[in-house]
Order: sequence, then C-alpha cells, then structure tokens
Amino acid sequence: MQCPGLCLFMSVNTAEQHTAERFEQLLDTAQTLLQELGGTLCDQQRRPFTSQQLETYRSQFASYA
Repeated sequence: MQCPGLCLFMSVNTAEQHTAERFEQLLDTAQTLLQELGGTLCDQQRRPFTSQQLETYRSQFASYA
C-alpha cells in the first residue's frame, strides 16, 4: 500500500484554551503515523519540518494560553 501524501491540520482559535495541548496531540498523531507508515513530516511548503519550526509553533501556541 502506498500513499503519496497525508495532510493533517487543526483549526486554531486564539480565544480558546488548550491550543498548545491540541497541537501536541496533533504532533503525537503525526509521529505515530510516521512510525507506522514511514515518510517525512513536512511543513506547508512541503519541506521537511525542522525542530526550529516546531519550537516556533510551540511558542506561538503557548502565547494563546
């Protein structure tokens, strides 16, 4: 079985609490899929997702809390 791509996304409401938690859940789901199916986690430009990008997202979502 092959899959050329799988897109995961989440809606962000800056007025909501738990945005950072939801992002971590999304990331955990993506990591599990990567382990089970293989592949590469990419950003919105289809480039490999970096640890620097991850920290940027985490700090942005933490500011919503």
